[in-house]
Amino acid sequence: MAEIAQPSAPVVGEGPSTTLLTVAAVAIGALVANLYYAQPLISSIGPELKVSPAQIGYGMGLFFLVSLSDLVESRKLILTTLTITAVSLLGMAVSTAAAPFFLAAFLIGLCSTGAQVLLPLIVQMVPLERRGRVVGNVMAGLLTGIMLARPVSLFIAASFGWRAVFYASAVLMVLIGVALYRMLPEHRPKPGLHYGQILWSMIDIVRDMPAVRWAAASLYDYLLRGGVRIHEYCERPLHAKVAVIDGVWATVGSSNLDPLSLFLNLEANVVVEDEAFAGELKDKLDRLIASQCRELRAPHAGPSTLLRNAAGVMAFHTLRRLPRLAGWLPAHATGSLLRDAGEAAQETPAQELSQARLRHS
Repeated sequence: MAEIAQPSAPVVGEGPSTTLLTVAAVAIGALVANLYYAQPLISSIGPELKVSPAQIGYGMGLFFLVSLSDLVESRKLILTTLTITAVSLLGMAVSTAAAPFFLAAFLIGLCSTGAQVLLPLIVQMVPLERRGRVVGNVMAGLLTGIMLARPVSLFIAASFGWRAVFYASAVLMVLIGVALYRMLPEHRPKPGLHYGQILWSMIDIVRDMPAVRWAAASLYDYLLRGGVRIHEYCERPLHAKVAVIDGVWATVGSSNLDPLSLFLNLEANVVVEDEAFAGELKDKLDRLIASQCRELRAPHAGPSTLLRNAAGVMAFHTLRRLPRLAGWLPAHATGSLLRDAGEAAQETPAQELSQARLRHS
């Protein structure tokens, strides 16, 4: 992907104003909420249009539209997506047949990815020492939009009919667009890659999957020989971490075999001591195992060879020893900048935690 360029008018001092951050959080939440308004209204929409809304455009937008942010001026791209979203919401509100409704739903999904253009633009405008807090605040807007979309749509539909939901959202998009037009600075990416190269760089992520699968397979054989049963999820690449123990308690979050994950990230793991929760989670996992997984049988990684065994040993010890070796490297640049500026008289909690992990390892 093309390197993110600095804005044409760099933000100085404290970065973007609180008002701009608030508008950005509302904009991101409102854009993403458009994906969920129709879901609880299917029973109301279906009898009139004989169709259930399907917003498949969002996935395509993440691939095709967000990639344009490395080529097109970001402010113009965000305002364009807001405009198309507003027009498409009006189209959904006045639709009387399936075809225009589906087209409007597709365009709403496609252009709702404008939230994924706005978020990094806002974040890169913020000074390094404030980025963590700002990302949390803006992401809170996104999550709030997701959580409120369904109850708000049901409330409006119950009072004024389902079409009023999309009329109201269209008006909100216009208001947000006007605010961002007045407040958002221009941001022009550096020239370099063309659109095809950007898309191809995303495909490279998929091409990396065989290496990831080989690394996982090496661990599979070790576990299978130890009597552990493994059911591999087959639907799509999945990153999820939950566990149920004895049907009594469960963990949700960052339970890792990988020591690098805890060393390089600040992660959290929730332990839930609730038999009802553990039982419900176990039932869901059992259903996934039965319908969307395949059980692996040893040997899984293929025939044992000298090269394969040597690579496995090197990978294991690299992961095991790298946290200690990384302690010899200079401190993180952000921490150094803070110390140099005299803004931090002592180490941050994150640095203290990293050093504690180094001592532990």
